[in-house]
Amino acid sequence: MTYSQSAGLEWEVGLDDSRDAATLRQALTAHHLLDIPPSEDETAHLVRGIATLSRRPTQGLRWANGRDLKLCFAFEFVEHMVPNTLHNGTQTRTQAVTIELAHILGRSLALRRSGNLVLLHGRPGMVDELVRGSFHRVRLPLPDEKAKEAFLSAASAIYKRAALEDRLSPTTVAHLTARIFSGGVRGNHPAAA
Repeated sequence: MTYSQSAGLEWEVGLDDSRDAATLRQALTAHHLLDIPPSEDETAHLVRGIATLSRRPTQGLRWANGRDLKLCFAFEFVEHMVPNTLHNGTQTRTQAVTIELAHILGRSLALRRSGNLVLLHGRPGMVDELVRGSFHRVRLPLPDEKAKEAFLSAASAIYKRAALEDRLSPTTVAHLTARIFSGGVRGNHPAAA
């Protein structure tokens, strides 16, 4: 599941089985996470609900395939919710509550035991220090040229009807995109077209 202030809570994406949607709806409803009206306090309300839900075992709830229900919550644009530029006492009530809850959640042994996962996605150095210090930081770099070529080769084996433009191969696409995203090619360079 993902949450951002612009999109709200998105939880039904990728659920193909209606039984899974019903199970997840039950868990979210029990923690007052559905039908939160957009307001100034929406983020604090949502973080509070996720904090309680994620720290508890899902109490026998199972996916349609029989596996135990385990949840992953991803907060996007965390630097907008809890920016590092605020001094103590200058936060809004919502920011203060969100900072406190995120800090508590990041240190929670109950969360670790539950098997659930909470991810915060934000730009380096722009998330409140109290929040940043309570979570493990993982930086995922963009794939390099070799990884992109392996991905494109595997994808072409799966998607038989998909094809690259004439004169392009997985090797050339990997080379071009690795250079573009690493800053090697800029603007309307012929190789980027």
